[in-house]
Amino acid sequence: MNLIDEETRCELRAPEAVLCGSDMNGAWGTRHSFARTMLRRAASHQWRVTKSRLELDELGRGTAVYTIDAEGYSLKFIAFCQALEESERTDRVIANAWDVTAALIEGVLSPEREAELRRNVTVQEQGRTDPETFIMTRANRSARFFDYVSDCLAAGTQPDVAKIGPSPYLIRSTAFYGNGKFGLKELATLPAAHPLSVPYRSQMLAAWLLRELSMDLVEHVARAKARAAGTNAVPLNAQWGKYFGLGNATGLGMVPFLVNHPGYLDAWCKLREIPLAVGLATRYAPEDPDLGRVVELLERADRHLAEKSELKTAPFLSTDSIRPQLRQLLGELQAFRASGGKAVPVLARLHELAADLSPEARGLFASIVIELRNDFDRDAEAILTVGAPPPFDPAMRGVNCGHCWNRTIAGPAPSTLPPQSAPPTTGTPPRTAKNRGGRNGHRWPTARWSTARTWYAGSTPWLPIWNASPPDPVWLNSCWLIRATVLLPNGSSKPRITAMGICRTTSWMHNSCR
Repeated sequence: MNLIDEETRCELRAPEAVLCGSDMNGAWGTRHSFARTMLRRAASHQWRVTKSRLELDELGRGTAVYTIDAEGYSLKFIAFCQALEESERTDRVIANAWDVTAALIEGVLSPEREAELRRNVTVQEQGRTDPETFIMTRANRSARFFDYVSDCLAAGTQPDVAKIGPSPYLIRSTAFYGNGKFGLKELATLPAAHPLSVPYRSQMLAAWLLRELSMDLVEHVARAKARAAGTNAVPLNAQWGKYFGLGNATGLGMVPFLVNHPGYLDAWCKLREIPLAVGLATRYAPEDPDLGRVVELLERADRHLAEKSELKTAPFLSTDSIRPQLRQLLGELQAFRASGGKAVPVLARLHELAADLSPEARGLFASIVIELRNDFDRDAEAILTVGAPPPFDPAMRGVNCGHCWNRTIAGPAPSTLPPQSAPPTTGTPPRTAKNRGGRNGHRWPTARWSTARTWYAGSTPWLPIWNASPPDPVWLNSCWLIRATVLLPNGSSKPRITAMGICRTTSWMHNSCR
């Protein structure tokens, strides 16, 4: 039975529960998460990755190119590397230089195209890409680990795993831009059979290749250091390839993409909720081997959290707080396995218990339940392939369709709205602590709201279009959908921007519409 058939048989959780903020905050990765589906696809279809070029100087400055043969499609990952001074590195949005800037492209990489990519990818937001470029990204070397690891390898030794600790990485990314931004290839233009037609797969592939680059880069720098010191460098032990990850400083690019594509959020949640409902509806006898697998995964999760005990997780629950909750679930399950009773939906009972403990415990247990079934893996591809979104509706009349969770967003009573007869025609948002300054200390650019400004509160009609920057609004907790043309300080303009944000103060929040 496939996943869609199961959807009609099992009772799903209500949308307001699935998209509750605390519940989403407690979610963990599953076997259908973007990274794992990408790696399964790559392994099952035997993608081949070749290091085509590594032209770097002794400091690791230069160009790296990786070629990916993915099911007959030729992809390339090109990275432009430099070595910034530590004082020049920042993970903030205002950064204008990075140790690595890179792009994932399709097709031939001619000298002319490479030169064009070099001009645009290295400046990130200020550049534009050709339509055969999937992803643009950037990263910085880790101040804690990169030089330490290269020094160890140059001296002929392996780094100390205790010093690297529970969050091992050599470089950390600061953006993986969503498809369609800055000229990047739109997912809707890809055939369903394309290996990157699934949302976030191109970002996951770029992240994996960026991690591979980090290890090639640190070994190259180590060899240069060894030559200068008269020593013999050693490569990283192969086991480090399973341990090192990729650091991440922001969700810039990926989160705004999801906000602008609610259909992908719906598909992502469906891919978690349907397998979860199937598992919770299943009746298990105490001796069922699947319950032994659940025990194994609960114990494995406990060991994982123990290894991460030093990580600061605020505002999320600490790992030391989650571990006793997992052990409580494990104890309940072990008691049922020893009871010799009849088959019952025991996982549903444990899921309810986990929900009473914490969102983190519930989310982790849900991931374990989903892990039990591997026969839904193929269906994941179909569910995540979402068609083109409906045309933009400035009145947001379709906002309730399939997304009833948004009815919980509080809005002001209609009587508190300002008069609609005389909207302002000029002006910029006030300079407050919330919106003070932009890059290089300038004000955020003035925006012409060229399509619509929308306030949503239940069934209240939408506000008229204002061809101006809004004044200091009085609409607390109001949800805004904006499409705008932005005027830059130099007099030029950026194309239309679509953004969504919730105004929670009485001063305009520019961070919602950057």
